[in-house]
Amino acid sequence: MILRDWQQEAFSNYNQALRQGTRSLLWEAAPGAGKTNAALAVCRDQLHRRGRRRVIVVVPTRHLTTQWATAARRWHIHLHHGRDAGNWWTADYDGVAVTYQQIAQRPDYFQYHSRDTLVVLDEIHHAGDGLAWGNATRQGFAAAGFVLGLSGTPFRSDENAIPFVVYDDAGISRPDYIYSYSRAIADGICRPVAFLSYGGEVSWRDEQGTMSAAFSDGRAAVISRRLRVALEPGSGWIQQILTDADRMLTD
Repeated sequence: MILRDWQQEAFSNYNQALRQGTRSLLWEAAPGAGKTNAALAVCRDQLHRRGRRRVIVVVPTRHLTTQWATAARRWHIHLHHGRDAGNWWTADYDGVAVTYQQIAQRPDYFQYHSRDTLVVLDEIHHAGDGLAWGNATRQGFAAAGFVLGLSGTPFRSDENAIPFVVYDDAGISRPDYIYSYSRAIADGICRPVAFLSYGGEVSWRDEQGTMSAAFSDGRAAVISRRLRVALEPGSGWIQQILTDADRMLTD
């Protein structure tokens, strides 16, 4: 696999951490920039060059375990992502992809199995200290050989700190490497977000008869119903927005 420029920079950051004896890193990269492949480069290095026993990848949702396992195969890394824990640690696999919820259910189990293990915490901001996922994540991987945290938004709206994340005096997280959204756009990796304003008028029937309202109508009584009607597949309003969006993405 050929790494993008930023992924090579992140990998250099990882090598520097190893030289300094650092056991955990946080990479902040824009959504869609390619965090998974950057992390899998670390997984391959840890497994094949550093003698690490296994990899544990932790994600927020079940479908992401499948995505990680699929992506890992392209790096010749085999991650078990099923629910049968009895088969997780067989010689057929290099590790597992599990959810934060699974960690919260059995933190002692993962604490035992994460010794001398690389742990990748994807979307690490989902885990907050003081919450079930955060407490279990910190406990479960306290003895891990190396921890790599990934996030496009390494902060929380509540006051709970994120496990394995370093904060400055103002309580702001301090990533070890940052690949910004603006740079991702400049590099042609991510597209700029466009916020377009649409007007129009929609009509509906209710117990009062036929009603209609333009989007410029600010009456609280019609705002919710107007939006629900506009978003219905047969409304004729949402189709134009989807058509315009498709054209902008394919041009």
